[in-house]
Amino acid sequence: MLFYNKYLKKSVFIYNKERLFITLFLVLMFFSLPFKATNFQARALKQKPKVYDNFPEEEPIVHLSLLNLTKHSAFFAFVLESANTIDIIVTLYSDNSSQEFNLTLEKNIEEFLPLESLIENTTYSLHITSEEYETIDKQINFKTFSSIENTLELFYIIDVSEPSNHLVDVFILGHYDHIGNFKLINDGFHTSGGAANVLEPPQFSSSFDVQSSYDEESYSMNIQPSDSEGYFSITYTSNKSYFDYDDGHGCEGYCCEEYLMVTGEQLLYYPTVSPTFGRFHGYLVTPNHWEGAIGWEMDELAIMRFFEFQGTTCFAYDPNEFDVYSEMIYDTLVKVIFSNTIPSQHSQGVFDVCEALSEKWGGGVGDKIYSVMVVDEPDKEIYAGEWTTGQGFTTHWSIVDAMLVHQIYHRWNSWALGTKWAHEERDIRGWWVEGFNEFYVDRILYELGYYPNHEYIQSWYEDYCGIRGSSDDMPILSPPEEVEDHYAIYYQKGAILTYSLNKEMQSRTNGNYSVDDLLKYFWTLWKENEDYCSYDLMLNYLNSVIPGGINDWWQTYVIENQEVYLEEFEDENAIKPPVIITNSQTITGRNLTLQWTEIPKASYYNLYLNGTLNQTSIEETTYNLIFSENATYIISVSVVKFARESAKSVAIVVSVTIPSSSSSSTTKKASCSPVSSILLVLFGIGFYCYRKRKKGNRKHHTR
Repeated sequence: MLFYNKYLKKSVFIYNKERLFITLFLVLMFFSLPFKATNFQARALKQKPKVYDNFPEEEPIVHLSLLNLTKHSAFFAFVLESANTIDIIVTLYSDNSSQEFNLTLEKNIEEFLPLESLIENTTYSLHITSEEYETIDKQINFKTFSSIENTLELFYIIDVSEPSNHLVDVFILGHYDHIGNFKLINDGFHTSGGAANVLEPPQFSSSFDVQSSYDEESYSMNIQPSDSEGYFSITYTSNKSYFDYDDGHGCEGYCCEEYLMVTGEQLLYYPTVSPTFGRFHGYLVTPNHWEGAIGWEMDELAIMRFFEFQGTTCFAYDPNEFDVYSEMIYDTLVKVIFSNTIPSQHSQGVFDVCEALSEKWGGGVGDKIYSVMVVDEPDKEIYAGEWTTGQGFTTHWSIVDAMLVHQIYHRWNSWALGTKWAHEERDIRGWWVEGFNEFYVDRILYELGYYPNHEYIQSWYEDYCGIRGSSDDMPILSPPEEVEDHYAIYYQKGAILTYSLNKEMQSRTNGNYSVDDLLKYFWTLWKENEDYCSYDLMLNYLNSVIPGGINDWWQTYVIENQEVYLEEFEDENAIKPPVIITNSQTITGRNLTLQWTEIPKASYYNLYLNGTLNQTSIEETTYNLIFSENATYIISVSVVKFARESAKSVAIVVSVTIPSSSSSSTTKKASCSPVSSILLVLFGIGFYCYRKRKKGNRKHHTR
């Protein structure tokens, strides 16, 4: 037992020594390996905790809302944010007097201010300030309702006072008098509806006996009053952040800390009652230093009068970020609002387009102001509509180009002040409304030197050649329900027919008449007699000014839908796809360099893999493909030219064999420094000798 106890103690002692040796061995191995701190670790080692001695005092924010409005009263609410308690001065201004109120606001507690004994149908201005904080300086102008019978009155507060969150708060105050049921809708003009993009359905409130319901599918609010007269309010928040509406124009309107660029349909719910039978006004609340270009008429206190809701433009902007240029053209003040990064000479291009189209039509439209807003954000496809009052878009669509010209042209052949088309032919007016328009896009840009070789109409001709003579080549006077691709027929083919018509007019009259004279004829009829346009009137005019008439051309191309050939463009009668030079083959490995023929005037090329777009915007005629698996790939290429994509090239089939990872991969061997290697060897020898000696001692004790 004594021997056993001694051996046990000695065994434990030896075991602990072995643990010590093993631990030292592992530590030595660890420090013998190369070690380098990562960038993140190095930064963490050097970083010191930040110490803030004093936090800056946050400026208080006061939210101001008009909650109710009647003929003789208004009810306001105030909410304080970012401060504990402040005193504010509220001043109510009217034409001949002012009234002052002192309020104390506590953080996040709503305070109310009722205003009584107001005069009906009168404009007031409510202004809040603070002696302690200069940043508190806000106002809302409003107009009381009237005693007009059998009418609907609405007053809109459009609040963009905090634009950085991309949200616009809209308050609608209403008064009805013996009008029965009515609707407020966010219907489509350039869209299918719902472009206001509200966060939640509009909230309806009234102390009168009136019912309301909201239909999300039609974006409409149905209001059913039981009382003959009463008041109500509707509130909602429009999300004007960047989102693709997917209607061909990208983002429908936008709001940010630098600007608001929208139309009525992109922001407002509006009544189905005609403005003739109602009185609709509003006020736009923006940051104090902002300026605006509002399409709606405004009085001296910036109260807007809505004569139309959907298409009217509403622009507001920080003047530190935008430059403004103005010029009178045919009694219209053309106002150009550019991001200050856009060269000023482009503003002259806008004026040139307006003047050139005015001359083509034989005079101005008669509008007082026409505003063009262009924001220098080429990567954002933002569209803020187009109508009689103006148009807005980003440089995604360039500046002086097709978008600008097309929308300005519509001021004469459409919109509020332009010519009207005969009711019986309304469904087939696409050629006149869009085809003639696209012809003049090319004509104006050609005459101003932007497209010196008619590149724009040539691109349309190439597209037309792609359907010419096929079942898709529908007659130009086909009703919309029979046409699958409206753009291909009314826009593209319509432009080609107008180009052909212009050539015939000039040829048959020895250059004395052109399509310009047709525009002047229609414009004169409209301005002098408000005569509606029609294709019968068009043909009668053409026959009256062309010796021998033009019935043969009309019958051939308009009625019988014969194919149109323009000799000057026939050398390039289609956008031909590139020819792939790389032959069909079997390759071993992951890489294949694909080559194809160069297409003159190509913007870029697209590459398709197994029928799916794999790579776009390739500017060279070669591309290195990297494959990920053993497979057979079908490869094709197309070209994009004048913003149009060709058909895909004849595909090639490539069989790919990728070597297995075991044969192709390499193993990186661990290494250490020579000194560390010597130390490890010596340590190993010493440890071996030690173990051998102890083993001998153990045998001796056993014996």
